[in-house]
Amino acid sequence: MIGFIKGELKFLKGDTCVVLTQSGIGYEVYLPSNYLTHNLIDTGEEIELFVKTVVREDALELYGFLSEEERSMFVKLIGISKLGPKTAMAMLSHMSPPEITDAIYTEDVAHLSRVPGIGQKTAKRIILELKEKIKSKKDLVPRKNLPRSEDRTFSDALSGLINLGYREEEVYDKLKQVLDLEPDLMVEETIRKVLKEMTKLR
Repeated sequence: MIGFIKGELKFLKGDTCVVLTQSGIGYEVYLPSNYLTHNLIDTGEEIELFVKTVVREDALELYGFLSEEERSMFVKLIGISKLGPKTAMAMLSHMSPPEITDAIYTEDVAHLSRVPGIGQKTAKRIILELKEKIKSKKDLVPRKNLPRSEDRTFSDALSGLINLGYREEEVYDKLKQVLDLEPDLMVEETIRKVLKEMTKLR
C-alpha cells in the first residue's frame, strides 16, 4: 500500500491532484477541499503527502494529507460503520483533527452536524464509535477562546495552519499578532504571513 508521496504537483482539478514523482510516475490523489479554497497548495510546487490507500471492488483510491495527524483521523473516520471516504474527507475539509476530537469528547452533536452531509444521526454514531478511542481529556489539544469569536478568518487560518502540521499552541499567538495588525486580511494571506513569521523563528 502507498503511504507517502513526494513530488511535483502537476495538476489540480476539483478534489483531486496529480503528483509527479522523481520516478516519472504521476499519482492521482484525493485532497481535502480546504487545501484548494485556502490556496494551501499550488501547481508547480513540490509537495509531500501522507497517503491512505483505499481498495474498493472497482477501484484503488489514494487520499492525501499534509500532516500525519489528518491521515490518522481519516483512518479513524473511515473505520466507522456506514461512513465512507468521501464523508471523512468532507469532515476534514471543514474541521481540523483537534476540533473533531474535541467535538467527540464533549459529545457536541451540533458541531459535527455543521459539516455538509453529516446529520445528527451520523454525528451521534461518530461519537459513539470513536469516543472510546480517546483515552482522556488530557489527550486533547489545548484550545483557547478566539480573540474575536465572530472572526471566521482567525478560525479558518488556524485550521489551515494545523492542517500544515503546526500545533495550535505553536502558531496561536503569532496568528493573533498578524490579524491584530491587519484585521482585513483574507485567510490565504493570513496563513502566508504567519508562515513567513514562523520561518524567521527557525
